Amino acid sequence: MIYEQQFLEYILSRPKPNPDMVLLYPLPTILSKHTLVALSDNGARFAQEMISNPKVSSIAQRSVATRT
Repeated sequence: MIYEQQFLEYILSRPKPNPDMVLLYPLPTILSKHTLVALSDNGARFAQEMISNPKVSSIAQRSVATRT
């Protein structure tokens, strides 16, 4: 299983996509928690800001909500 975006990226990057591949939307939907893994000091500062700053956190939540 992969995200819809990954599936589309794979299909669109191929001149002749595999016709046997299909995209399914399970019911009920599958919910997953999004995680943030810091790979640098800047990333760690960003993660801390996401956790501790309500304004930044609300912007991130709105961004995720608009994509679903």
